[in-house]
Amino acid sequence: MQRRTPPAVLAAVLITAGLTACSSADKQLQDAQKKIDGLKATTHAIAEAWRNGDVSATYAGTAFQQTLQLLDKERASLNAAPKLLLDPRGASLSRDAEQLSRALAALIDDARNHDAASAQQHLTQVPAGDSP
Repeated sequence: MQRRTPPAVLAAVLITAGLTACSSADKQLQDAQKKIDGLKATTHAIAEAWRNGDVSATYAGTAFQQTLQLLDKERASLNAAPKLLLDPRGASLSRDAEQLSRALAALIDDARNHDAASAQQHLTQVPAGDSP
């Protein structure tokens, strides 16, 4: 004789699985937000140190490059989960990361050219990392 699972149990399992998936997606988005905000703050700190003469343009360029590499890893992680990009928060994070990527590329070039004035202009494209 085959045992049947009551519909209420099946519903509870499906709801629990759905909540776990949602909380997992929420956690992934929160983690990605924190990382991207941290990379924005890092970018500002590097630029400020360069502007204040605490580090050389060469050092700043290398630090910007490493920041870009970390951002690329975070973008790849976000893009590897299409369900996160369907969420408006994930789509917004993706846009923020893309904007930061372009700004970092410009800052790397500015450091290579020892152009602190241009770097200051490009830094305005990097909002502070304080998104909700």
